[in-house]
Amino acid sequence: MHSVSQLGIAIRHSNSTAQPTLTARRNTGSRRTTLLPRLIRSRNARSYALFAACLTLTLCGCGGKGSGTTVMTGPPVTGLTVLVSGHGSVASTPAGISVACTSACSASDGFPVSSSVTLTETPASGYTFTAWGGACSGSASTCTVSLTQPLTVNATFTGATNPAAKPTIIGLVTMGQENFIANGTLPTNQLLEANAHPGVYSAAVIELTWSQLEPQTGVFDDSALVSALQTVQAYNAQYPTTPLVAKLRIFAGVNAPAWVLTQVGSVSIVDAKTGNTEVLPDFWTPTYTQLWTYLQNHLASEYDTNPLIGEVAISVCSSITAEPFIIPGSPSNIQTLLAAGYSDTAMQTCLSSAPSDYAAWTQTPLDYTFNPFFSTATGQADNTFTLQVVESFRAALGTRAVVANHDFDDPINPPDQTLYTEFQSLYTAAQATTPPTISPLEFQSLGPAIDWSTTVPYAITTYHPTEFEIWNTTAVPQGLANISLTQLQQWAAQIKAAN
Repeated sequence: MHSVSQLGIAIRHSNSTAQPTLTARRNTGSRRTTLLPRLIRSRNARSYALFAACLTLTLCGCGGKGSGTTVMTGPPVTGLTVLVSGHGSVASTPAGISVACTSACSASDGFPVSSSVTLTETPASGYTFTAWGGACSGSASTCTVSLTQPLTVNATFTGATNPAAKPTIIGLVTMGQENFIANGTLPTNQLLEANAHPGVYSAAVIELTWSQLEPQTGVFDDSALVSALQTVQAYNAQYPTTPLVAKLRIFAGVNAPAWVLTQVGSVSIVDAKTGNTEVLPDFWTPTYTQLWTYLQNHLASEYDTNPLIGEVAISVCSSITAEPFIIPGSPSNIQTLLAAGYSDTAMQTCLSSAPSDYAAWTQTPLDYTFNPFFSTATGQADNTFTLQVVESFRAALGTRAVVANHDFDDPINPPDQTLYTEFQSLYTAAQATTPPTISPLEFQSLGPAIDWSTTVPYAITTYHPTEFEIWNTTAVPQGLANISLTQLQQWAAQIKAAN
């Protein structure tokens, strides 16, 4: 924790509320910024100064006997933050929060500890309320929370169209070097594959970790993201007729910073692929998703309008990879997770509300990778639940909802067949509208060592993906996918022609 003398404290006013928001900046000149989430709404600047002096993310005991500071009296309070995406309003009972948005905004207030607060949504004309997220779930008009700790609630409103939405990525996507996970290193984002085959790809996956982006609580370090976007800009300057956009994929779970494990708890499991023992945060818990939402709010405020970022992957609830539905499923790992408090119900709540954790992203398409939900109670796949989440995701975000699967093979893996039948149904429904609409769908192959000559053409003709992620080819160092330039050019042209 930093003392007041190490931080520059400023009081500013947010556009979405008349109350001031605290902002603290390190006096180092770096790109790191420290944001203190406004967990209470004080009535004057002096109260804010006292709050800043505590420099904690929750209410702290300022003053005390012999301290020489002012003692804050009254019943203990805790904070409630409401994040609104879309055009609508949310108000609280008892009074305290009242926020109306035309795109994305937030409001916070303090309420007595253990009190119940009811939030009521009201959509603007032409919009509908889609869903609650964070500490709330479902789509009822009201949601009641019990404030035993600081909570964040998301509320999403959608209209018939979103004219500000960025265009769907269409074509091949270079997925980068994912071996950093097994190697215990950081991603490099050098665009090796794109530079080896210029003009072929429509997008490049930018891989980052939560530890890189938020090394300390509320301390955001965007330098790795800025560097990666500069690499994309340099590529586009060299190949201006075939520019790339970035697909932002942030790895959480095992790549969460140490402070997250301290706050939410942790569990040790064995990675079946590497045999390594990995320490995971309790990734299924509401506290974990609230911390993740704070990160997304920051990133969206900085980059949602940036045209270089064409898509953001939903990776909350994930453990080792960036695939939220995949858990370390060996029998011993399952027993370890259950002993740590994991449950099917908690995980389903996390997965159902995952899109709402990204509510601050209002213009950028969101990519959600789906797999059959594994039930620890039955030991079987629960495709019914997965399909419910798929359909809810597409209904809420329309063409900004990129439905994905990263196990594509020819033939389809039998447990995935129900999911792929759903993908075909989504495409058919989109084609049946007047005029036909796009059904954003993204695939990644089961691995790099597949029969590429049949697998990708089968995907294109049968399931009509808008994008297919390609592993680094043998044309680059450590590349494993044996694919020729001619094949890449043909597939890129076919995907674009079909969409």
